Amino acid sequence: MYTPPEGAAVRDCDPPRTLALYGEAGVGKTTMAVRVAHAVSSAFPDGQLFVELQGEHGPRPAHDVLGELVRALGVSPAAVPSGTGELTALYRGLLSQRRALIVLDGARDEAQVEPLLPASPTCAALVTSLEMLSTLGGISHTRLGLLSAEEARDILGRIIGAERLAAEPQAAADLVEYCGRLPLAIRIVGARLLERPHWQVRHLAGRMSSTRRRLDELQVGNLSVRASLAVGQAALGDAERRAFRLLSLLEMDSFPVHVAAAALGLPQDSTEELLERLTAQHLLEADFIEASGVRFAYHPLVRLYARELTFDVDSAQARHAAVQSALAAWYAAPPRPPTARHTTGPGAGGRAHGEPAAPTVLTFTG
Repeated sequence: MYTPPEGAAVRDCDPPRTLALYGEAGVGKTTMAVRVAHAVSSAFPDGQLFVELQGEHGPRPAHDVLGELVRALGVSPAAVPSGTGELTALYRGLLSQRRALIVLDGARDEAQVEPLLPASPTCAALVTSLEMLSTLGGISHTRLGLLSAEEARDILGRIIGAERLAAEPQAAADLVEYCGRLPLAIRIVGARLLERPHWQVRHLAGRMSSTRRRLDELQVGNLSVRASLAVGQAALGDAERRAFRLLSLLEMDSFPVHVAAAALGLPQDSTEELLERLTAQHLLEADFIEASGVRFAYHPLVRLYARELTFDVDSAQARHAAVQSALAAWYAAPPRPPTARHTTGPGAGGRAHGEPAAPTVLTFTG
């Protein structure tokens, strides 16, 4: 429960400040928000409020979150207004005489966030989301990306001990590769090794070497890469979900719009919209390649998750037709070899995409 100190007064401060952290599932947005909040705690002597915007059954309505916030600010449940407009006015009024930081974790979109932002120049907000909340004015956007291989090894060493990690350098490198340099995955394998001191690093690396069981291995306690990815997938419409599933069958590092359109049996303009939506949710990465145009790709763990879904949902006939149509489109108009690459999507700082091989199989490998 938030209890403001007696005599709290407004002090001169900058205009309302909001920092939005966004990026794909598992890159550590919540962890970063907590660290930032801790680092600036002295600037907000009247306290910090942390609220999760993703509920058990989906995004929480702003009205429900506002009710939680005003109760945390000292309003009795009986005095909480029923209307969203009244609630918003009360919430912002309560903050107008305080220096407080509001942390809004797991935002779905701008409509959910806007009523929750403090209006007072004495307050600030930290927001985390999968998508960039681009239409919210007056905020600073920061995208969080994947770790470098060196950063991933360093974090793993901090969890399990540098000596234990250094004793098996190849197994450590294999683990980092299997985790796709995703911070959540690194944290999970570190936790599993930490609670099993009798395991050698190579033992867990061996268990994760099969793509069939990799996502099963990437869960511990309440942490799960599969569950993390499910949040973004749940936000998609039916057409986007179908595209997400079926395109994971294409055995290529990246693919152009016309190949995806053939696989899905849709016009190119409609397919491009679907791919851009998946990119906004960080379920696909997008790169611009000179002489080849925009190419789309899956993070390795995201691809495994999408393939699980397509084998659960789509018929063998639908999967086969998607791959065969993509193959025909590829060979009918193969992309020109790339001469340069400009990263424009969420894959910035990630792996480079070379000239891909054509898709050839429908099943998992490994």
